[in-house]
Amino acid sequence: MKNEYNHTPHRVYSMKAHIVLVTKYRKSILQNEIDVELKKIMYEIGSFWGFEIEAIETDLNHVHILIDYSFRDRIDKIIDSIKMNSTKKLWKTFDSELSQVFSKERTLWSDGAFVCSIGYASTEIVANYINNQKTK
Repeated sequence: MKNEYNHTPHRVYSMKAHIVLVTKYRKSILQNEIDVELKKIMYEIGSFWGFEIEAIETDLNHVHILIDYSFRDRIDKIIDSIKMNSTKKLWKTFDSELSQVFSKERTLWSDGAFVCSIGYASTEIVANYINNQKTK
């Protein structure tokens, strides 16, 4: 986990956000193979779109993600890309399992999202909170 600032030729910045996405109808589907694959997909999406996932954890019906992103990026576009791409990729891999849960539509996430900058909280505190989200 990096705590240093990002540098460009004319800017120094640190943009970190805590994102929470909830499954549609709060269905408890983020477990076992779907949980593992979702995390893998999230890292791939971050790599492709240019943001770094510093921490990620699921808890049956929601996922917490701590990202480090560029000042050039809009957080709503990042969230849209995460939701759209993870939905497509999970449906491609787990069509039969997801069809049993979402019988009428090829969906995964609820319409909204929670997002906040981590502000004065240290990255370690937020990452520790996220990493301890699993229900025991």
